[in-house]
Amino acid sequence: MLAELAKIAVERSSEKRVALLHRITDLYVGGLGDHSESEELLFDEIMTRILDDIPCEARAHAAVHLSALPSAPRGTMNKLARDADIEVARPVLGGSAALSDDDLITLARVSPQAHLQAIATRERLAGPVTDVLVERGDREVALTLTGNHGACLSEIGLFGLIDKADGDPDLQELLVERPDLSRDAVAKLTSMISQKLAEKLAERGCDPSASISPQLLGEIGRRFHRVLSGRDRETRNVTDLIEQVHAGRISLDRAVNALVEGENLLGLATLIGAFTGLERGQAFKIVVHGQLHPALLLLRSLGLPWRTVDGILALRARKRRMPYVNRGLDRDYSAIDEALAQRVVRFLKVRQSLRTPDSSEPARTTG
Repeated sequence: MLAELAKIAVERSSEKRVALLHRITDLYVGGLGDHSESEELLFDEIMTRILDDIPCEARAHAAVHLSALPSAPRGTMNKLARDADIEVARPVLGGSAALSDDDLITLARVSPQAHLQAIATRERLAGPVTDVLVERGDREVALTLTGNHGACLSEIGLFGLIDKADGDPDLQELLVERPDLSRDAVAKLTSMISQKLAEKLAERGCDPSASISPQLLGEIGRRFHRVLSGRDRETRNVTDLIEQVHAGRISLDRAVNALVEGENLLGLATLIGAFTGLERGQAFKIVVHGQLHPALLLLRSLGLPWRTVDGILALRARKRRMPYVNRGLDRDYSAIDEALAQRVVRFLKVRQSLRTPDSSEPARTTG
């Protein structure tokens, strides 16, 4: 890779620089884990120097591919994250592991709302980061952050969201689903929510109101039993779909669409896990609760057409009670090289195999 880096450093033609940038980005991703320290440093130095001089489309190509990696040059990723064009910044802000909490706090304090919303989609967010998002974010940021259960909320941040939820039924509904509501938060939230949402709190073991009768609590228990019985049937249906795809009777695309039409996200994660080699819990976290761009990379590794991926993302948004807008995601998806995506997924499988056997089991979910 050093020879390619040397070429791009001295190249003055914008068109040739773009071609070389694509080349070295693909080389970097393809050789993940095998680069020398000097290659890493030179890549970071040259990338940060030339990014301002190349078109948006080329910057977006680099952002999409580099942000999906478990490690990437920090200087490059910070520069991409600060890009004024959200199509460049979004995959980095939403998915790059190279950004530290301090980086995210700094970015959240100065970035426009579209950039804040991208940060709010990250699979994991620390309390100091979410405090800034709650303070500066608009309604769309608040909805995205509240629906992200991987985002840790401090007491200040949680109460800030409850204040924003006054008169906003959509935000109230998302708050009710949070697993980290304190007793004080439940008490404050109860004063503004409907009886239907109070029932949801009761289903989750909270005590939102003394007015919920024993008869209602009994009905809640019966409802849970029906849900669990339905899950057993869904599991059998997914197993049958996997067998049909393996036998060549139906395509993977058709099997995925059947689960999307049935709004079965857990079954979808099981199917994706079966054909990528990832555990169901890992696939579920990436596709349902993770950032958008790692999810796109995983789906791209399976060669699924955009129309199918679009349906998956729309279902994911509905289940999380969040708005779904394409915002150039079809372009980002098309830009991901399928072979590179498959190599990154293989890397995830290796990392998964190094974990303890029971560490990847997902929490029970109603998705």
